[in-house]
Amino acid sequence: MFWRSFSSHPIAEAMKKKLSDFYTPAHLNVMSEAGGDKFKVEIQSEKFAGKTPLQRHWEINELLKDEISKILSLIHIS
Repeated sequence: MFWRSFSSHPIAEAMKKKLSDFYTPAHLNVMSEAGGDKFKVEIQSEKFAGKTPLQRHWEINELLKDEISKILSLIHIS
């Protein structure tokens, strides 16, 4: 897959804002696959201390549930 930083996409911007506001991360990068329908998040935050990767994943998914639903609405199955 080809990932690139994609800060001008409205969904990416919304994701970055929510993640920044909630986690105050030391590092945050939101990347999109070429079509803008798949996103990858790299984040480092002290709020993840003591949490398993699965707990972190669930927490981020819950925080970004509105943005995730918008991404899913972009997918067309024919």
